Amino acid sequence: MDSWFVYRGPFVGFEDLGRVVEWVRGRREPPYLCVFLGNAEHWFWSLMYSLYGEVGYALWGDRASGPVSTKGFSSVGFPFRSLVDCYVNALFRSRAEGGGSALVLRGVDEARPVIGLFHVTGVGVVGFGLVTDITLDAFRNFAHWREDEGYWVVRWRMRVLWIDSGIRKLLIDVGTRQDLSDRELADLFRSNLRKPVKVKLPSPGNTCFTKEDLLRENWSEILSILNDNDEMRAMIEFYGRVPPTQQYAEAAQQVRLLTSPVNVGVVSVDDVVRDVSSRLFLDEGLIRDVVNAAKIGNVMLVGPPGVGKTSLAREVARALSNVPPIIKVANALWFRRDVIGGETIRGGSVMWSSGFIIHAYNLAARNPGRLVFLIIDEFNRADVDKAFGDFFAIFTSPNPEDWDIPSTLIEEIRNYGDGVDEEAKFFIKYYSQYGVEPLRRIRIIGTMNAVNVRNLFMVGEAVLRRFLVIEIKCPVGTHDVERLLNIYGGSIPEAVRRSIIEFVGRLREELRGRPCVSPGAVKVSIQLLSNAYANRILTTEEPGAVIGRYFLNYLRSSLGIFVGSELRRFNRAVEKLISQVGK
Repeated sequence: MDSWFVYRGPFVGFEDLGRVVEWVRGRREPPYLCVFLGNAEHWFWSLMYSLYGEVGYALWGDRASGPVSTKGFSSVGFPFRSLVDCYVNALFRSRAEGGGSALVLRGVDEARPVIGLFHVTGVGVVGFGLVTDITLDAFRNFAHWREDEGYWVVRWRMRVLWIDSGIRKLLIDVGTRQDLSDRELADLFRSNLRKPVKVKLPSPGNTCFTKEDLLRENWSEILSILNDNDEMRAMIEFYGRVPPTQQYAEAAQQVRLLTSPVNVGVVSVDDVVRDVSSRLFLDEGLIRDVVNAAKIGNVMLVGPPGVGKTSLAREVARALSNVPPIIKVANALWFRRDVIGGETIRGGSVMWSSGFIIHAYNLAARNPGRLVFLIIDEFNRADVDKAFGDFFAIFTSPNPEDWDIPSTLIEEIRNYGDGVDEEAKFFIKYYSQYGVEPLRRIRIIGTMNAVNVRNLFMVGEAVLRRFLVIEIKCPVGTHDVERLLNIYGGSIPEAVRRSIIEFVGRLREELRGRPCVSPGAVKVSIQLLSNAYANRILTTEEPGAVIGRYFLNYLRSSLGIFVGSELRRFNRAVEKLISQVGK
């Protein structure tokens, strides 16, 4: 069985996001259109579910009014009558049967989509999706929706069709941080929203459009986004790497396998390697080494900027566990309280505040039998002596069997009594129940820019002894360049594409990694060049002029700053190669 759920006959093939988009934008009449309004915190976690829960699907809900009110029930017994009525009318028709009537599923050409707009209070519409199913649930609530003002008794899923590009980046960059308030998340939504969708709301709260003129006016705004092929390709790349139902099934399979720490090794390394390599431009042998190391213990990925260290860490964490990873970027201001925890002042009072190691332990305790990944990006930017002293006492080697929690840390937290944060209280509770078992299911993946080791805080042998160190070298050849052009270079003429492949290949051969012409820098350069063609900033198709005047400038800016011998090597190599472009 390929997946837990399969699409019914009329909608076979809808696991392909591109096909869903074509169906929605190809309708002769506007779809049903609803607005789902809610606070930033609820929408943040609903969208995170689309990344780390059931990939490609967002959740939303309605609590009618009041804690257990049935106000607004439809004729079929659900709250939020207008949504349910739209859903039934859009996808079913009535047929006389046995003196009564029965609902019959409409065909794909006859069915009408129900589109929900993701509206963040005080921010605006940040995305939209196709409503696929509606559930009345008295037993369970989505873990990140508060119910202090009533129960979310009805819940529905939406196949995400579009999320604003700035919000997509925000979701990846912020990850699953637990410490952001609704206000902070609202500020992040506002500051990252790049393309506000102008809609006229029929009324506050969850609602569906009933006036035809208002429906058509708002639909034209949504349709313009669906007709933007660049945006749709970006969404397919964002969600469509693996068919969502298949990826969800794989996640469910991992949950079954990871029923206890000793069963972690049963997860198929070959499957994980194939999954990760399909999305990254890295050698399968390297990916296999990282996957094997991450299953065993802590890993440090070392290499030049832009070679894919952080992306590899995220993808491996995602492939080996369905628990969203904790992601931190190190900096020189970190102290022991940021990493482990310690004394701080809040509201004029001294209290003990938990660091991200405590958060990771609690997350592991709440997810028995599953790995919990903590990704520390740019590890060597922190002052090791100042921030990681107690880290060394907990993680004494790369091997989880050697890890322990010092009794002095437990005593320290208990000595503060009630003057500790909620995570510290949970930590003491979980430790009394489970001891070090959750700790030994934490996996730390650190990344370190090799060029930074010389001019930032030296990490030292004490840190490296706690990790299995794997080097990601600067790529040779052009395999990654060809794939990047296929994905991001759609507007670049064929002759220019061939010249880019040849130029980057020769440049890498000349430089031999000093400096590194990384996949990250090449990707940005290709995107900028393709955008210049798409917007007619650039029209010439003569390879020499394009490479010399445009692509090379984009590449220089994407590679960052280098000086001295590396700068001289780069300039000499460029001077030698630029005259040969296109010949």
